[in-house]
Amino acid sequence: MITRFAVLISGVLLNPMDAPMPKLRFAFMSGAGMLIWAMTDENGTFSVNLAPGTYRVRIGPELGEQVTVEESTSKVRLHRRAPAARVPATVPTPHEGQNDFPLPLGPPRA
Repeated sequence: MITRFAVLISGVLLNPMDAPMPKLRFAFMSGAGMLIWAMTDENGTFSVNLAPGTYRVRIGPELGEQVTVEESTSKVRLHRRAPAARVPATVPTPHEGQNDFPLPLGPPRA
């Protein structure tokens, strides 16, 4: 018989500059893909009951750091990663000698 129990985890969610992130809803995603939602208070702190196991922190569409919860786990510090730099879409330009063709100079000949 398997007995499942939850561990009360408390902690703080920090941004990439180590400042608390207040009033932010986020989730712990289990290995099976189950989401356990939490929300930070005005100081960026939170509390949530989690069964022992390994979770990924999910903030919006981002998957963040991995957290392992054990019977003895009680406090965690989570860090939101800096958003990935967006690469602007560019149109490739021809390199010298590629796709070049001579254009006639002057009016067309009759």
